[in-house]
Amino acid sequence: MRRDREEKEETQENRPKKKKRRFGRFRFYFINIFLGIVIAVLAACIFVYFCCRVQTVEVEGNTLYTQRQIQDYVLDGTYSYNSVYAVVENLLHPKKDIPFVDSVKVRMTGLNALRITVTEKSMIGYLTLADGTYAYFDRDGVVQETSDRLLEGLLPVGGISCEEARAGDKLPADDEILTYLTALLKGLEKYEITPQGITFAEDGSATLQYQGIQIQLGKQTDLEEKLMRLPKILPYLEGMTGILHLENWSRDNTDIVFKNVPQTDG
Repeated sequence: MRRDREEKEETQENRPKKKKRRFGRFRFYFINIFLGIVIAVLAACIFVYFCCRVQTVEVEGNTLYTQRQIQDYVLDGTYSYNSVYAVVENLLHPKKDIPFVDSVKVRMTGLNALRITVTEKSMIGYLTLADGTYAYFDRDGVVQETSDRLLEGLLPVGGISCEEARAGDKLPADDEILTYLTALLKGLEKYEITPQGITFAEDGSATLQYQGIQIQLGKQTDLEEKLMRLPKILPYLEGMTGILHLENWSRDNTDIVFKNVPQTDG
């Protein structure tokens, strides 16, 4: 019996002893690095909260609104008084509902300063819809905006009847008229001619209002040749009023007639 006990004790002594668990070096560094990151993030948040209050705002690229209006449109978040928040908010949720504005970019120029860069929609002219509102379009005849606000400095187009228009679509006009209009707009831009208006007649002919002169272009036939002659003719007609007839011009008939109509008072 004594021998059995001795053998049992010897067996227990020969068993491998369990090692005490210790934190590994990796775990030690991981915990310290994690705590360091948390502390750094908290410190950064505190710094941003107290040191990045918006004090000055600069607005550029804007011609249709006041600086205050753009600020109110863009910096409308609960925490937009903070410059970092304002930049991040407009990166994640850019403003897309400002009339006549294509995009807005917000960036910091200092801890307490913001710069708002406005890119307005490309609009060259407008026509009046049946309900009295205006459809603004680009050089390709694509509607950029519809509004009851009348903007200055854009080209009014008359003689095109439209019940309604939708932004992003082509002007809802007759295909022939729309083709003529877009070709005319590009030609005017190419030859740097700036009329005060365009009017289409029922037969599809076009007339430009240029200062006190009505320029009758007629149909789209030979449009390029008609337009390229205007920059050479118009300086001679400066200060005059009347009708410049180009509707019958062709390669076979190169006569250009100006009918002087003196302006009457009243």
